[in-house]
Amino acid sequence: MVIRFFWPNCTFRGKEWDAAPIDAFWVEAKLGEAKKSVFPLLSPEAIAESKELAKRYARVARDMANPPRPYCFLVARDLSTIDPFHVNYPVHPMWNAYSPFGEFQEHRISKLDELKTFALPDKIDWVGIQDQKTEEMTNSGSDSVLTAYDTWRSHHKEGLGWGLALYLANEICQRFYSSHGIVPHVIEHEGLGYYGIQLDRVSCQVNGENNPTIGRLTAAGNVENWITGGAGDHGLELVERAKRGEPVEPMVEEAIQYLRLSAYPLKSHLNCRHKRWGASYSFIFHIASLLALRNDEYIEIWNHPYHTDRIAKELDSKSDQKEHMGYFIFFNRKTERQVILAGDGRLLMPQRGESYWERYMRGESVIRLTESIEGLLCLP
Repeated sequence: MVIRFFWPNCTFRGKEWDAAPIDAFWVEAKLGEAKKSVFPLLSPEAIAESKELAKRYARVARDMANPPRPYCFLVARDLSTIDPFHVNYPVHPMWNAYSPFGEFQEHRISKLDELKTFALPDKIDWVGIQDQKTEEMTNSGSDSVLTAYDTWRSHHKEGLGWGLALYLANEICQRFYSSHGIVPHVIEHEGLGYYGIQLDRVSCQVNGENNPTIGRLTAAGNVENWITGGAGDHGLELVERAKRGEPVEPMVEEAIQYLRLSAYPLKSHLNCRHKRWGASYSFIFHIASLLALRNDEYIEIWNHPYHTDRIAKELDSKSDQKEHMGYFIFFNRKTERQVILAGDGRLLMPQRGESYWERYMRGESVIRLTESIEGLLCLP
C-alpha cells in the first residue's frame, strides 16, 4: 500500500462533516493489499462499496498509477475511521481548484497501524491539487453555452425569450456559486408581475439564512441591482444592445460590475457544502442552460426551492442533508414529462438513476448528457 496525500485536522470522517479534527491519510491499495490489511477493519457494507468504486474507476486508476491501486481509503491517523472513496478523490474538481490534501513523496506501508507513528516529511506541497485532465474536462464545455446562445439568437432576432438571461446566469453561476455561495434562481412571481432569474446567496454557515436578494436578470436579459436599486428599475439595459448584434461576452463583465460582485468572498467558504460540491451544481446549471437554449419552445426549468422542494424532497433520501444544494426540475410543456435532478447531479425522476455528475466525471460529454435528459423528456 502507498500513501502520498495527507489531510491535516480532517473533519470529514465517516462520510460526515463536523467530526472531531484529526490528521487523515489517503491510502491506496491493490486488491490483495486491501483484503489483507484494510477489509478486516471494515463493515461488509464498506467492503462492498470499496469493491464497487474500484470497479467503476478502474480505468482512472490505471491512468493515475502503474501498477494501479484502485482501492482507496481516507484513514484517520488513530484508525478511528476508515472510509472508502473513488481513486481520484484528492484531485477531484469538487474542490474547485483547492484541495485540503497536501502531497508528499510516495511512501509504502504494509499495515495501517504504521499511520499512528508516521512522521510527516519536511517537504509537503500544500498548493491546491487539481488533476489537469479533469480540469480540462470541466472547462471544455464552457463554449457550448455560448454556441447555443448564438444559435438561439439567430432564431430570435427580436430578443424574445430567455436566451440572454440564461447565458448571463450561467456565467455568474460558474464564477460565483462555489466560491461565494451565489446562486441564480429561476423565478415566476405572477402576483408581483415579474419573471426572470433572481440572484440569491445560498444559506450556509458563512452567509447565514434569509439573505437579501442581490438582484435579478429580467426574462429578456436586463440587469437589476436590488441592493443599490430595486425591482423593475432595469438599471443595466442589455436587451436592445443584444438585438443590435453586439457581442455578448463583454456584457458578462458589465453585469458583474453592475451587480457589484467582488472577485473574492469576504470570508472563506471552505467548509460550506456549496464550496466542496460546487463543481457538480455548476455543471448541472450548465446543462440546464443548454437545455433551455436548445429547447426554449418546449421546456420549463425551475431550481428555486419554492418550485422544487414540494415535489423533489419526497423523492430524495438525502433531503435532510445539511446545506442541501437543492434541485432542478425540467418540464416539457407539450408532453408534460418531467425530469428531476438533485443539485449534486443525482437523477430522482422519472426514476432514481445514476448521477449525471458521476457520468460526466467518467468521461461522458456535456452534449451527450444534455441529449440524455432531452430523451427522457421526449423533446424533439
